[in-house]
Amino acid sequence: MAFQKIKVLILFFILFLSGCIKKSLTLQDLPPATTIGANTFGCLIDGTGFEPLQFYYLGFTKVYSNDSLPNTKKFFIGGLNSIQSPNRTLNLSASGIVFHAGDQIPIQTAQIKHAVSAVYYLYGTGFQQTQVVDIFKSTNSSSNILSISKLDTLHRILSGTFSFDMVDSLGKVSQIREGRFEILY
Repeated sequence: MAFQKIKVLILFFILFLSGCIKKSLTLQDLPPATTIGANTFGCLIDGTGFEPLQFYYLGFTKVYSNDSLPNTKKFFIGGLNSIQSPNRTLNLSASGIVFHAGDQIPIQTAQIKHAVSAVYYLYGTGFQQTQVVDIFKSTNSSSNILSISKLDTLHRILSGTFSFDMVDSLGKVSQIREGRFEILY
């Protein structure tokens, strides 16, 4: 009987460990690019899928304000994924830009006012999983684009796609592709 309990415990332990293995996401695992207000965000970072955790309170944050007052036009969408190793955070933000459906907005460096910019944080692994080990920032490439697919002010839906390159302080390039977002604001 004791041997049966050990076999059950070993089986349970193996199943538990298999659930802890961090899987790599693919393009098919990302949320679809829709315009229905589904509150989604995802992209490929260097070919690996990135989708923030929806159930973690810091996992997915979004803000969009298209107020008519000066300097109150703000856009921020960001996500943390701590399921995949290493932990990663991607943020897109803008201030002072009014969006319109169909807009093709350049994603530029964070130092430029009235522009969309992006930052990607890569964290350590193991005991250093909360320590930032690399920071990538958007560049001024003409191929870095945020496209606004839908801006519905009545239902407060903003959706779009993005694609851009980022670079760290050592010149290492990180490619962000197949990006999509859809927020209720």
